[in-house]
Amino acid sequence: MKTGIFLFLLIGVNLQGQEFWQQTNGPYGGCIRSLAVSQSGYIYAGTNNGGIFRSTNYGDQWTQINNGLTSYNVGALVLWSNTIYAGTEEGKIFRSYNNGDDWIETNFSGSYIRSLAVNSSGHIFAGIFWGGVYRSTDFGDSWTLLDNFYNSTVYSLAINDSGHIFAGSEWNVYRSKDNGDTWDKINNGLYVPADYLSLAINSSGHLFTGNEYNEIYYSTDNGESWLLKNNNLTGYSINSLSISSGNHIFAGTKDGGIFRSTNNGDYWDQINNGLTNKWISSFSIYPGGFILAGTNGAGIFRSIDNGSTWIQINNNLKASWVQCFKSNTSNEIFAGTYGEGIFKSEDNGISWSAKNNFLSNFYVQSIGSNPQGHLFACTGEGISRSMDNGESWVDINNGFTHPNIASLVSTSNGYLIAGDETYGIFRSTNNGDSWNQINNGITNEWIYSLAANSSDYIFAGAYGRIYRSTNNGDDWIELTNGLTGSMVGSLAINSNGYIFAGIYESGVFVSTDDGDSWTQINNGLPIDPFTNDIYVLSLAVNLNDQIFASVDHSGVFQSTDNGENWTEISSGLMNADIASLGINSGGYIFAGTAGGGVFRSINPTVAVEDENTLTQSEYSLEQNYPNPFNPSTVISYQLPVIGHVSLKIYDILGSEVATLVNEEKRAGEYKVEFDGRELTSGVYFYQLKSGKFTDTKKFILLR
Repeated sequence: MKTGIFLFLLIGVNLQGQEFWQQTNGPYGGCIRSLAVSQSGYIYAGTNNGGIFRSTNYGDQWTQINNGLTSYNVGALVLWSNTIYAGTEEGKIFRSYNNGDDWIETNFSGSYIRSLAVNSSGHIFAGIFWGGVYRSTDFGDSWTLLDNFYNSTVYSLAINDSGHIFAGSEWNVYRSKDNGDTWDKINNGLYVPADYLSLAINSSGHLFTGNEYNEIYYSTDNGESWLLKNNNLTGYSINSLSISSGNHIFAGTKDGGIFRSTNNGDYWDQINNGLTNKWISSFSIYPGGFILAGTNGAGIFRSIDNGSTWIQINNNLKASWVQCFKSNTSNEIFAGTYGEGIFKSEDNGISWSAKNNFLSNFYVQSIGSNPQGHLFACTGEGISRSMDNGESWVDINNGFTHPNIASLVSTSNGYLIAGDETYGIFRSTNNGDSWNQINNGITNEWIYSLAANSSDYIFAGAYGRIYRSTNNGDDWIELTNGLTGSMVGSLAINSNGYIFAGIYESGVFVSTDDGDSWTQINNGLPIDPFTNDIYVLSLAVNLNDQIFASVDHSGVFQSTDNGENWTEISSGLMNADIASLGINSGGYIFAGTAGGGVFRSINPTVAVEDENTLTQSEYSLEQNYPNPFNPSTVISYQLPVIGHVSLKIYDILGSEVATLVNEEKRAGEYKVEFDGRELTSGVYFYQLKSGKFTDTKKFILLR
């Protein structure tokens, strides 16, 4: 056996002032809420929780420019002269005089900014969620609430060459001819009630507006009357409208992608060639004529041929939402994202590659695996399976009606258990080819999380309760003794069988008796100052049984004493909204953010070997002893990392005659005794499989 010195890195210890986290190189992309292009050709992208990014080379490369920002959900951008204005979901408006290098907060006080517009005099108009329209005539130093909107949400604003202002709102479109002092409803021909989400004006002053019902209306008389222009449109809502210098109109829809009309809306062509995400949230047209489209999850696409083809341009756009992780025994880690599908890293997050071939839904809520290493991507539309380590996917939804799968776990015998957020729990005994509902004993069918222990007890987190099954899901028992709170969003189990539950509003609970009773363990976790609650979003346990918890808007916390005490370990995080946590087989912990990509611990969170004194251990399968044997013998093997292990016996014809090991094992050395008294004399083989390692040896039974 190899020997040497082990260096233990304790999580949370700041070595020589070093931060704990570093941002990885991807996955790139994210939810793009707004786009704007300056006269100098600089492109600005407002993201959902990642702040603002800028490109100075047509979108080929992006740089985050958040200096001075204090809120990062940027829903609106507008430029006037040399000034950029940015409105955020937190009800703040910022301005920059130096191309976004620095931001200064204006004196605005209101709610969620949905839209911004500036007229030729530099007067700024802000459309607000449930707040109407505000106006500033002094570059944002002061603001005035304008009348006639009755606290409705104003989704879109546009200003024509005459200075007339148009506002798309809940149920109405409004127009002001006096700089916003008074407003008139201009609904003649429009369908109401409907939310008018987008507005655009062509070079002739003709108006276009799009609503939540995927309708586009056209006005040639300054909004006095409207005509429906919907021929060949599909999708669910018109989120964005933009018009090129040639008066070609581009419509961005939810789930229908992009449509183009070259004849004032009389006919629409769907132009999605190259798009991987068809939820379009924003447009901007570059002075040179190419078009930028922002998506709800997949970042930014660019077209240089009037929309006929699109290419993704997300280089260094670190604004993705990462909702889940799954690691394997080969030190690879998979990240499931909101809107961009699945990414894999083979080098501890240094680089990420998309693994979306034939994946039907890119909004991935969780990733599971079975003992064979097959992957299962859970989405709001069902489950996709990969049997080649993510290289290709196939839908496996036979037995689901309206699936919304939040979690999946496998038992040691390969049964798959899936939790649906609406219809309870489903099971597959044939690797996902078909599914059956197994809700016997389930009284709340909103299932958010699943976990299985070494005894194949399955635990299901629902709303305000946890269920347990000891018979592969045939029956479920409700476990609520000591539990409080609402959604049980995460479950984790350590090597001692302790179960940890992260509950929205109530923090973390632990059970040491297979769920029969629960104890709240929140010492050191932050309490929300507005609700007095603790919002735990994700849990993870490493090989040393250290527990990690992400808390909404508060970063990551760690416990080394089974949750009795928690310590914050957020140094180095540039985004405190951690949606998911994962640990790979090398001991690195990964934090998936809501709008900031992936961060990784700078050092492993478990014991690592000093490279100066010790070569890394390898897989090995030793020759059994004694050999030949009668009736028993001992087989030894060694594992360098945690992983699923299969050790089986085969006869001379290759038929399986015994299974000695079929479960997850930690790194280390193991000995297994095999008793062959039920077999006849002859030559047999034993085979070890773990990760990508396989080895087979021969032995002889003499009776």
